[in-house]
Amino acid sequence: MIKLFKMLSEGLLFVQIPYVKIKWIWALKQGYMKIKARTRDALAFNLAYFKYSLIASLNISILLK
Repeated sequence: MIKLFKMLSEGLLFVQIPYVKIKWIWALKQGYMKIKARTRDALAFNLAYFKYSLIASLNISILLK
């Protein structure tokens, strides 16, 4: 979150220079895509982790019976 804010504040400095505005928008888009990809990966990882931990706990409970 702090990183994103830092990126935005750095970007806002660029906006004041007109010809860099395009670069700023592009950088923002790249950052957004990166964040989107990262959250998707985290989601997939969490789901997989949850699934495997569930399977593991079921196996353990079966073994204990």
